[in-house]
Order: sequence, then C-alpha cells, then structure tokens
Amino acid sequence: MERSDGIRESSGRKKRKNRARRREIITISLIVAILVTVIGLYTISLRQSAGEWSGRLDTVNEQLAEEQERAKELEKEEIFMQSRDFIEKIARERLGLVDPDETVIKPGN
Repeated sequence: MERSDGIRESSGRKKRKNRARRREIITISLIVAILVTVIGLYTISLRQSAGEWSGRLDTVNEQLAEEQERAKELEKEEIFMQSRDFIEKIARERLGLVDPDETVIKPGN
C-alpha cells in the first residue's frame, strides 16, 4: 500500500498499525464500558435514595396533617375556655359556686 508521499508501507508495519489500532479500540471500549457501569450503579443508588426520601416525605406529611388537626382542636378548646359556659362549669366543679337564683340540695348521709 502506498502512503500519501508515494512510499509503500511494508506488510509488517501495516500489521503493527492494525494491532495498535485494535489495542486503542479495545482500550477505549473498556473505558467506555467501565464508565457506563459506574454511571449505571450510581443511578441505581440515586433511585434507591430517592425512594427512601419519598417515604420519609410521606411520613412527615402525615405528621404535619395530624399536627394541623391537633392545632385546630386546640384552637376550638381555647375558644371554649374563654366562653361563659366554661367559666361556669369550672366554678361549679372546682369551687362549688352556684348562681344566686339556684337552690343547692345536698344528699343526706
């Protein structure tokens, strides 16, 4: 075979060039295969982490909903505690007070 400058290459040189090219192709193929494997493993790891975080997020969202419901109940209780009915209830139960127009009847022993 002739080179561009008109000199023919020997078959020995040709074989060496072909072997060198094959080695380069094999080396590049191995590097690409290793990179694809590493990226694949990293992707799998990321997907597992995403699944774990998704589960944690669901748990936190459930807790948030529970706490919001509890906050609503506490607000209702706070409003009730400021009402006249609550004040009268506590006055009767804890202090034994009665309205002036009520008659107290105590059970006999």
